[in-house]
Amino acid sequence: MASETFILSTGMIIKHIDTAATTPQIMFFRNLFGLLLLLPLISKIGLNSLKTERMHLHLLRATIGLCGMVGLYYAWGHLPLAQAAIFRQTGPIFIPIIAFFWLQERLTVSVIIALAFGFLGAITVIISKQQQTDINQLYQYNSAVLIALAGAFCGSFIRVVIRNMRTTEPAHRIVFYFAFYGVFLTAIPAFYWWQSLSLQTYLWIALIALCSTLSQWLLSQAYGYAKAGQLALFTYSSVIFASILGWLLWNEKLSWSVLIGIGLISTAGIIALRYQQKAGVAPIKHVNH
Repeated sequence: MASETFILSTGMIIKHIDTAATTPQIMFFRNLFGLLLLLPLISKIGLNSLKTERMHLHLLRATIGLCGMVGLYYAWGHLPLAQAAIFRQTGPIFIPIIAFFWLQERLTVSVIIALAFGFLGAITVIISKQQQTDINQLYQYNSAVLIALAGAFCGSFIRVVIRNMRTTEPAHRIVFYFAFYGVFLTAIPAFYWWQSLSLQTYLWIALIALCSTLSQWLLSQAYGYAKAGQLALFTYSSVIFASILGWLLWNEKLSWSVLIGIGLISTAGIIALRYQQKAGVAPIKHVNH
């Protein structure tokens, strides 16, 4: 629950500063501050711990992970809080598909049912807004949904990449190289879409980095005590808090169709996570954003 609280806090801060900073700027400084937070740990365990023969996979993880971060951060800034939260949770639904094509893992009946629930839930949430008369708002909403889903897919792909890396790469090395490459890969977009930032905005972004890092660490701790399937209900409970906070802070109201869609996607994600638990797939730690 604490991990989800921190990641939800990240989303709320991004939503709060959406007009004060561009998404590339937030990503650049989030990775920079995250890297600075990791330096004391690296200094303690030694630079030799960063040596690797799988640098190409670290670069792949960072590149696709940043694409996922774009989708996540854009969704936090441009969608109602609850809907951004639930589209973030579609990640587990994509994992079996990616694993099927890349790792030749078998698709079971449970996975197919989860995919059906997830697809139906996403469609239900999307069509809830299609009656809007403002064409520009409708276009922005649909674009944000597609970007959010693309981000969730990229996040799922990264989980499969990390599963492939776990045999040789410890968590601190994976997290370090993500932040390290993230600084360089986001530098050009950040300065291309640069706008002047206030000291307050810098502090908010630093808080984003802190919340993201704490969320990753707490999630890894939780997986040390319980399996992914057992944690699924707690993970999806963050959508409930997002709904309440979105209503209280931004007056975001959810229609019945959106609530039904959220329920379907949550059900699909829980089924997918429980399948991974039964199939003996180890939970992926330290993924994200």
